[in-house]
Amino acid sequence: MNCKIKTRVTIAALIALMWNSASPCPAKEPSLADGARVTFISLEGNKTTVRAEVADTPDRRRRGLMFRRRLASDRGMLFVFPHASRQKMWMKNTFVPLDLIFINEKLRIVGVVENARPHSTAVLEVPAPSRYVVEVNAFFCRRFGIREGDRVVIEGIQITP
Repeated sequence: MNCKIKTRVTIAALIALMWNSASPCPAKEPSLADGARVTFISLEGNKTTVRAEVADTPDRRRRGLMFRRRLASDRGMLFVFPHASRQKMWMKNTFVPLDLIFINEKLRIVGVVENARPHSTAVLEVPAPSRYVVEVNAFFCRRFGIREGDRVVIEGIQITP
């Protein structure tokens, strides 16, 4: 191949590469490969499980489910905090109405906030310390009878005391 043809092929390849990397791509939702399974066990023994993305760093907890346009019915987000305290959440930049399930260090539900209003900056909390909060679609708790006092099993992450 002569030098002129080789140069044209290289330039064409570079233009194609730049074009593909500059073109807008739809936002990709995080993978659940590193997620958790959260099972809620009612006082009657009924079990309901969701696959949850894990928000275990300050940045992930801050972002939460913001900017999501939908959440599958069997999915959620598990917020893991360094220690139990009265966790305060909000719905700023969150498009999906949610139920928030507050869980203590003993893996018991200590409170539920149902049908949190999208985009609200109102503080959402319960009057008991929690170490974990699970966000799921609004009315999930009502549909599956999930309430304060129920047990929780979390799989797929390391639970530390």
